[in-house]
Amino acid sequence: MKNPLGPKHNPELRRLYEVEGLTLRQIAERYGVSHQAVHDRLSRMGISTQRRAHRRNALDAELLQRLYVINGLTIAEVAAELDVAPYLVARELKHHGISRRRTGARTS
Repeated sequence: MKNPLGPKHNPELRRLYEVEGLTLRQIAERYGVSHQAVHDRLSRMGISTQRRAHRRNALDAELLQRLYVINGLTIAEVAAELDVAPYLVARELKHHGISRRRTGARTS
């Protein structure tokens, strides 16, 4: 079986990660490998995978205010919309001082 993350795939991996912004897990699913395998390949290519700060910037106060407060989405719905884990949305709501509703409560 050929290596799905062999050197010939390097340009595609770089494009998926850096240009399209796919996560390691999304790339891993596409190639049928573990996210650790994708991480290792990108590291060997000299591509930094330390993107937590980038993800955090994507959850700015204005966006969360619009989705969670104005549109009335639940934390799970906001997370799905932004393609992040619900705990990240909850953490960022707290970080930005946005009050949380009761669990499962929606505004109408």
